[in-house]
Amino acid sequence: MNKVNLRGVFHRLLPFIQLKSQLKNLSLTVKFDGEIPKVVYTDKRRLMQVLLNLSYNAIKYTFKGEVVIRGWMKDPTTFAVEINDTGIGIEPHLLESVFSMFGLVEKKAVCHETGTFS
Repeated sequence: MNKVNLRGVFHRLLPFIQLKSQLKNLSLTVKFDGEIPKVVYTDKRRLMQVLLNLSYNAIKYTFKGEVVIRGWMKDPTTFAVEINDTGIGIEPHLLESVFSMFGLVEKKAVCHETGTFS
């Protein structure tokens, strides 16, 4: 774990996320509720990987509307991030598999995406 500039992480990722959302004509909002610490202790690479993957998935499965990324201090030692979208969603009974190692939720709905966001 290292000192990580939290806003710096978001500013570094924002151009990539904005580009993906613009290519699909989606509205993108990134906001922080209240004050957030300038520095946190975390694994910067993993944090960036998780934020990018979740953001890209929200954009990938949203065909119309918006993606909202919101961060806030849940308590004095916990920073929380929530990503909401107007996409096709995940059935409630499959939500836990999203956080399993190598978890993948197969959608029965038609996805118009091809290729990868990598």
